[in-house]
Amino acid sequence: MSMTRTGWERRIREFADENGIDLGRSKTQRLALTIHRRAEQMQHVDPDNLVRSTLGYLDPTGEAAVSHVMRSTRA
Repeated sequence: MSMTRTGWERRIREFADENGIDLGRSKTQRLALTIHRRAEQMQHVDPDNLVRSTLGYLDPTGEAAVSHVMRSTRA
């Protein structure tokens, strides 16, 4: 069973606090909904990795994002 959206909100807030990221309530809720939807589509999800990857990738362009993903899948 996957985590609820409220559970994702809690994890996001904890992650943001631990890493000094300032997130408002609505931003946290939007991120939680996005992560919740992504997690529903995946079979094996490590919740910490999903939160970290969603908040940690700040690729300015689509090309940079694809390059980042390709590098991380090779490792």
